[in-house]
Amino acid sequence: MLVRVAEGNPTGEVPMNATDKISDSVESILHSSGNVIEFVDALLKVCQEQRLHVRWQTDGCRIRSLRGGRQEQIAESLPKARFRAILARVAALCNDHSPDSISPYGGQGTLALASDRKPAIRVLFANTPDEQWLDLRPLPP
Repeated sequence: MLVRVAEGNPTGEVPMNATDKISDSVESILHSSGNVIEFVDALLKVCQEQRLHVRWQTDGCRIRSLRGGRQEQIAESLPKARFRAILARVAALCNDHSPDSISPYGGQGTLALASDRKPAIRVLFANTPDEQWLDLRPLPP
């Protein structure tokens, strides 16, 4: 089940056109049947333009988008094992960009997109048995 929560508006509402692109992009990624590599690639494409914070909780995955002072949160069921595999893939991409720069259990680093070797996204994450979260921030051009 998908739940959308908008913050930053006194009524709790955000105009449809303000969040459709964010929600639709993230929702399509969450519902894709692709493998972990395809999932991470699609997530990184979205992160070129906006900061995303993803946290796994007992009732599923929470994705918060922070863009232009506006926040949107999406809640979606996602198996913990799949989310931990996503975090491991992100760590591997950081280490591809800068060898031995980040542990698979957490830390911070940068990664480049497949189309360019220049760092494009700042990564902060934790991938331990007790805590799983990911923060992706686009770097200035």
